[in-house]
Amino acid sequence: MAVLRGDHAAIDRAAASLSPRSGRDGTPVAVRLTDLARILDSHLAREERVLFPLVATRLTEADSTFLVRELRGVGRK
Repeated sequence: MAVLRGDHAAIDRAAASLSPRSGRDGTPVAVRLTDLARILDSHLAREERVLFPLVATRLTEADSTFLVRELRGVGRK
């Protein structure tokens, strides 16, 4: 889990680097975007391999149904 949290921090930093104010170091936007894409690809693959299977083994049917409904926005106003 610490690795996934670290990924989120890296994603936040890479996304923040896209701000015009952050671009003052001379790194081209294309390079910064490529870096963000690499971090996201790695993170999502890790979630698919580790986190999601773990969650699937621990959720009850009711929890799973609730989570799906929440993610789909069912019942929200």
